[in-house]
Amino acid sequence: QTEVVHASHTEANRVVDAAVAEANQQRSECDAYVDGKLAEFEELLAHTLRTVGKGRSHLRAAQATGIHMPNPHVQQPVRANGNVPFDYEEQTQR
Repeated sequence: QTEVVHASHTEANRVVDAAVAEANQQRSECDAYVDGKLAEFEELLAHTLRTVGKGRSHLRAAQATGIHMPNPHVQQPVRANGNVPFDYEEQTQR
């Protein structure tokens, strides 16, 4: 009976140790995944902030000079006929 109890305690300790090791490994993998996703998000936000800053600078320059030029930092989608979907200059001339 003592041998059975001792063997069961040994096996229980082994199972617990294996579960703790697996949990630590999964936690480490999860942390690495989340860190990678946060890094991608940080890069996207930094790019967005740069784009907003450039747009604001372009707007302030246009307001200061009174000359409104297309923002070179914004890519305009082009239709098959060569026109952009919304042409601000064309709308203001009407």
